[in-house]
Parts: sequence; C-alpha cells; structure tokens
Amino acid sequence: MKLRFLLLSLLVFSSSTFAHTISFSHLRLELEQTQTLVRLEMPVLDLARQLPAGAQLLEKNRLNEFKPQILELVQKRFSINNQKPILTNFQLEPLPIQKEIRATWTMPDLQENTAFQIKVLLFPDNNLHKTFLDIYHNQTLEQQIIFDIRNTEYSYSPTQLQGILTVIWSFMLEGIHHIFIGPDHILFIVGLLLLGGNLWQLLKIVSLFTLAHSVTLVLATLHILNPPSSLIEPAIAASIVFVGLHSLRGSKHDWRQVFAFAFGFIHGFGFANALSEMALPQNALAWSLFAFNLGVEIGQMCIVLLVAPLLMLLRKYNPKNVVPVIRVASLAVIAAGAYWFVERVTGA
Repeated sequence: MKLRFLLLSLLVFSSSTFAHTISFSHLRLELEQTQTLVRLEMPVLDLARQLPAGAQLLEKNRLNEFKPQILELVQKRFSINNQKPILTNFQLEPLPIQKEIRATWTMPDLQENTAFQIKVLLFPDNNLHKTFLDIYHNQTLEQQIIFDIRNTEYSYSPTQLQGILTVIWSFMLEGIHHIFIGPDHILFIVGLLLLGGNLWQLLKIVSLFTLAHSVTLVLATLHILNPPSSLIEPAIAASIVFVGLHSLRGSKHDWRQVFAFAFGFIHGFGFANALSEMALPQNALAWSLFAFNLGVEIGQMCIVLLVAPLLMLLRKYNPKNVVPVIRVASLAVIAAGAYWFVERVTGA
C-alpha cells in the first residue's frame, strides 16, 4: 500500500513540474539592397523573469519604464557578425493585453548579397524556449532556422538554398520534442496502454489516435477549424481522466479504440496550437506539416515501445501484481488529468 501511494504521489507531483510550458520568439530578417531590417517579437512573461523588477513589468502601463533594460538584454543575446543592430522602432501590444514586445532594428552594413553569422540565445535559463528565424529576400521566405539552448548559431550564405530535407528534419525533430515535453499527451497514451493487449490491438489503438489528430492538425493549421485553446486544453485533460477511469474499472467492453479516435481529434487541436507558434514556412507548408506530424508519431511510438513491453513482462513473470499495478497507474493518470483540468479551467 505504501508503494502504491508513493507511485501515485510521485506521478502527481511530477505533473506539476511540467507547468513551465514551451515559449517562442520570432526573428525576421528582411534582406534589402542597402540594409537589412531585423524584426523581433519576444514573450513578455519570459522577459519578466530576466529583470530585477519583473513583477512590475507585468503591471499595466509600466512596460515602457523598462525599455532600456529590455533593449540592453536583447543586444547582449543577439548579434549578427558580432555587431549590435541599431534600434529604429520599439512597439508594445495594445493594453491591457501585453503578451509580446516587438522591436525593429536596422543593419546598415548588412546587404542582400552578404554572408553573415547570426547568434541568438535570448533566454538561456529556459531550456524550452525556441527562437524562430525567418530570412526573407525580396519579400520571399528563403530559410527558416530554429534556435534553442543547444543551437545558438547559424551561418547564412546568399547562394545557399534551404532544401526540403532540411525543413523536414527540423520540423520532425520539433514534433518529437513536443511529445516528450507534453506530459498530458504522454499520459493519455500510457492510459490507453494500461489494459494491455496483443501487438495488433495496440497498433490499431495508436493508429486511430494518429489518424484523428492528423485530421484536426491539418484543419487547424490551414485555418479551416481552430477552436480556442481555452476549450481544447481542459478537454485534453478531461480525456486523460476518461482513459484512466476506463483502465481503473477494467470493464468487459474495451472502449480504447473509441477513446483514441474521438479524443484524438481534440489532441490534434492541441498539437496545432503549438505548431501555430512556429510560423510554418509557406513555401514548404505541406512538408513542414507532414514532418511535424511524423515527429509526433515517432514520439508516440517510442512511448508505446517503452511501456507496452514492460506491461507484457509484468503479465508474464509477475501476474499476481498486474491488477494492483494497473490500479495504481490508473489512479495516477486520473489524478494528473484532474489536476490539469482544474488548473486549466481556473487559469491557476
């Protein structure tokens, strides 16, 4: 009993440690004949954590007071050919919503046919933060690069074209990464696997989930149907509670295929919310969308290949403990899903 309680407490506690969600900044370089424009958008919440008076930064009408500190911080963590850009414009989102800071710089010495090296690490203390760089030449998107804590530099050449394989590889890695930093998606899949089954049964369950979330991911990315995250995120949490309850009850009727397909539509909108922050390259939209979905699928299969064999071994070599383990794991899934549901509904 103590072991079960410990496992349950550990999983519920770990769910709260993932509360720090992924965030994004966007850089846009517009290469022109005589200069280069640099446009940058940064999340205010991440900036607030960088400044001594961060709490005050979030108050209404106080953002401009920290303009010098913000600009100094950015110029220390962003450079092109080791040069600091010249500020020409600094804008804020209209009050009362202050989610992003927008700034525009010029690089007079950087012209359209010039090779350069860019260094970006805006928030070194946030391992989940990503900065997306779009390089435009004559108003055409040429390249898109993703910076994070591991990738902070990029060398650009005007004769270098970004191939489709590069786009596919980048967004496939983002899809894999999104699965593994999303404990809600992980727990949903784990909840589907708890009752076990043969390989064919598990493949059908995961395939139905993939099919459903692929449909809504495409619909949302193409702006055909895109429900607000205030509805989707609590619904994802509720789906975790449902699969946990189903595993806990262990009914004679296996509803996992139905749950996987039905709730897969909802999870697809959740994936789309993350993908929308990435500013997909329009000239390779289909490939980047395909690659991200492929990465999500690879991440899911990694979870299946890890969890399913462990449950099979448990059933084979220690069958008397199968039911207690499934009950404890189901309770943990339910508790985590309920915690996220309350958190997302209340905005706590």
